[in-house]
Amino acid sequence: MYENIIGQLREELTSGSIELPMLPEVAQKVIAMTSNEDCDASQLSNLIHRDQSLAGNILKITNSATYAGNIKIVSLQQAIARLGINRLREIALAVSVQNSLFNVPGQEKAVHYLWKHSLASSAYAKEIARSRRRNVESAYLCGLLHTIGKPIVLKSLHQICRKEKVEFTLEETLQILEEEHKAMSLRMAKEWDLPEQVIQTVEFFDHFQDCDNFEDEVYTVVLAHLCADDLTDVNALSEEELSEHDIIDLLNMYLEDLEEVLNKKEKILELISSMG
Repeated sequence: MYENIIGQLREELTSGSIELPMLPEVAQKVIAMTSNEDCDASQLSNLIHRDQSLAGNILKITNSATYAGNIKIVSLQQAIARLGINRLREIALAVSVQNSLFNVPGQEKAVHYLWKHSLASSAYAKEIARSRRRNVESAYLCGLLHTIGKPIVLKSLHQICRKEKVEFTLEETLQILEEEHKAMSLRMAKEWDLPEQVIQTVEFFDHFQDCDNFEDEVYTVVLAHLCADDLTDVNALSEEELSEHDIIDLLNMYLEDLEEVLNKKEKILELISSMG
C-alpha cells in the first residue's frame, strides 16, 4: 500500500496538474524590497496597508511578548519605529507566505512542524550570515523558502491518503515530504519568479557540493537547516557532529563561530513563538 500511495503522489506531482497558489502581491513586492537598499519605511508601510489582514497580523506580532514594550503599538509607523524596517519586512514576508501556503486541514501537526522549521531555518540563516558578514536579508529569504514546495506536497499526500483510507504517522509523513518535495519546490520557485539565489538554494540544497553559483546562500541554508533540526527533530545532529560536518569548512567558520550561532537557540525559539 505504501508503494501505491507514493506512486500516486509522484504521478500527481510530475503531471503538472497541481495548481499552485499565487504568491501574494505584498509578498512579491516585499521580496523585491529585500534587494533594494533604497526602500524606505513609508514604502513598506503603504504596501502593507493594502492588505488589512496582513497589517493586523503584523501589529499582533509586534505586540507579542517577544517585541512588546511599555506602549501598545497601534500603527505600522509605530511598528517600524520599534522593530526597524528590516525586521518588519521579514515579518511581512513570513506572514504572507504562511497565509498562502501553510494551511492543510487535517494535517495541522505536520503544518506546524513545517512552519516552525522554515522559520527556524530563516532565523539561523540570518545569524550565520551575520557572523560571516554576509547579506543577512538574502540569507533570511533563502532560509524561509528553501523547501517551499512541502505544504503543496503535503496537501496532495493528504488527499490521496483520504481517498485510499490510509494514515501515516507524523514521522512517516515528514519523511515522505523530505524525499518528494524537491521538484515541487523548484517549480514553485521558478513560477513565482523568486530571486535566483532562492532557486539555486532549492536546487542544490541536497547536493550542495555541486553548487557553483550563490554558494554563500546555499551553504548558509544547509547549515541553518541542520541547526533548525535541533529545534524540531529528535534525530538532529549533536553539536560535535555538526562541528565535523563538511559544511563548516565550506563556510570557513571557526568552532567558536558555530557555538555563537547555536547559542541563539532561545532567542530563535522566542521569535518562532511570536510568529505563531
